[in-house]
Amino acid sequence: MNYQKQAALVARLYDKTRAGKLEWEVAAQHDTFQVSFPHYSVLIFPQPNRESGEPDIIIQLLNEQGEIADSFSDMDLRGVPGVPDGDSWFPVMQSMHAMARRCALGADKALDAVLKELEED
Repeated sequence: MNYQKQAALVARLYDKTRAGKLEWEVAAQHDTFQVSFPHYSVLIFPQPNRESGEPDIIIQLLNEQGEIADSFSDMDLRGVPGVPDGDSWFPVMQSMHAMARRCALGADKALDAVLKELEED
């Protein structure tokens, strides 16, 4: 299967997430985050890989009915060109998962609030 469109999706999601232009939210499953568009949603989550010991990062594209229209992992993108900031899709997708987590859980707001409290003392 040709994963060019999936790679382009990851690259654009990564760039927009890094720029703070996407509002990731907590999804129903543990350690899963989602960003919604008018007719589709994108989920990102890690999944254990028994062979390598490292998790695979999974991206699912959901349609309007909440059904999985497409699902792929960093392993599926191996060898597909267009990796932003490196030569492997795994660190890009792992970093995007971490950024989505920070956004969804409000890490920056929490840090700002705690820093403000510490300044007042």
